[in-house]
Amino acid sequence: MNKNIVKKRFIEKLKTMDEVVLFLIITFSFVVILTIISAYGIHHGKGIPSDIHMLTPAMSVMLVVKLKNKDGVYPKDVFNYFLGFSFFIMFIFCIDQFINGDSVFGLGKFLIIPASLIFLLVLGNEKKEVLLQWKLRDKNYKKSLKYIAPYIAFSLIYTLILSFILGVESFKNTFYNMIDIRNFLKVMGFCLVNFISFLTLFGEEYGWRFFLQPRLQKKFGVRKGVILVGVIWAVWHFNFIYLNGIIYGNMEGKYMFALWNRLVDTTFIGIVIGYFYLKSESIWCVSFIHCLYVPLITQYWDITESVIFSFDKNILIIKFILFIVIKFVIAAFFLKSKVFNKKIDVVI
Repeated sequence: MNKNIVKKRFIEKLKTMDEVVLFLIITFSFVVILTIISAYGIHHGKGIPSDIHMLTPAMSVMLVVKLKNKDGVYPKDVFNYFLGFSFFIMFIFCIDQFINGDSVFGLGKFLIIPASLIFLLVLGNEKKEVLLQWKLRDKNYKKSLKYIAPYIAFSLIYTLILSFILGVESFKNTFYNMIDIRNFLKVMGFCLVNFISFLTLFGEEYGWRFFLQPRLQKKFGVRKGVILVGVIWAVWHFNFIYLNGIIYGNMEGKYMFALWNRLVDTTFIGIVIGYFYLKSESIWCVSFIHCLYVPLITQYWDITESVIFSFDKNILIIKFILFIVIKFVIAAFFLKSKVFNKKIDVVI
């Protein structure tokens, strides 16, 4: 059979595929490819490509739009720029993993900062009504920004609660870290770096919150939809457990704890960020919240895989059950909000 005919039929099949299914296929295909290449690179002294990983959800959205909405109205220049840069930085990473010697990908990562600034210029050249339709511009920035302070307060209280579960000493250390001016400046430094290299955070939020969340909410209900997004987001992170296991080398008997922790924690955070997205209706608000999440929580107190693997297994079971209970109670509080009763609109 002629190759052009096969290619045409394949593209036509993709165009008729459900957009959510197509989005998930593309997103997780990126994950599989990056994980395989990363595993090879880690064995040769390279790092984990978290920045590239974060770009893939938005890349998937834009590829779906180009396949299914080729002749429609969408911000073509914005999408083309984002896809072009993302594939370029991904290419640098892939080549770097197979080059002997020190990694050069660190230099490539610095490109994300100027690329983020150029992205703003590209947005500025797009029509206002198109940007508003595709949630690339806010109708009311003041409304979006007013949710930042409540999120910061929530993060700090949440961190103190979790640290208390680990014991009095952990709670004291966390509290003193919060009031230590040097540590505060360090956290603000992390926030600033995340802020000026926002393209990666936008990459995640445009995929999960702008695209996937409203579609799953429309199909399964507002509350179930946001929970499902959190679960899918957690599974999307599972590859980091495997890659961290290669690095730390102390995974024996703790894979399931790491998987369950990632599932519970990321689903919980997905509900929280999903709540703020519904309140603000702004992809930039939740991108900024995501920008704050890592510095505010993990710099003051860390419960990532590296910490989990250091616990004794029996102690880990008790702590983990307490973590689940606390997160379930807080998540239930968010899910009872009236904002989860609102009607969901979907672009495309």
